[in-house]
Amino acid sequence: MTPDQIAAFILSLGNISRLDQEGTSFFFVGDDQRLPLATILTTSAHDSYSNLDREGVFRLNISLTKDDFRSLGFQEEPRDFTALDTIMPHPEYGMMHYICILNPSAESFARLQPMLVASYQKKLAKQ
Repeated sequence: MTPDQIAAFILSLGNISRLDQEGTSFFFVGDDQRLPLATILTTSAHDSYSNLDREGVFRLNISLTKDDFRSLGFQEEPRDFTALDTIMPHPEYGMMHYICILNPSAESFARLQPMLVASYQKKLAKQ
């Protein structure tokens, strides 16, 4: 998957606003721009974990519902936040049920899509 393909899917949900700033795309549901539904980072400007300076590497962050986050069964263990195509708790916002994945494959993104949609629907209902 590419950042553009992922962005197109997120925008296709409807009622999404996008803010691009310093190599990061923020995707918000409706007018609420406090906590994004998802972000795509393409530079290390605001990231010291993922080594995004590598050619073609980007990180997708997604806000999940508490139940979906828990269903992923994360264990407390050392994590390699530079690993590609690996779903992990976000290095800073995992406690807020954000996950991250570098360069997700089509299969990994397909696994995350229902969770992304569930989170979108929850945020939309709060509008």
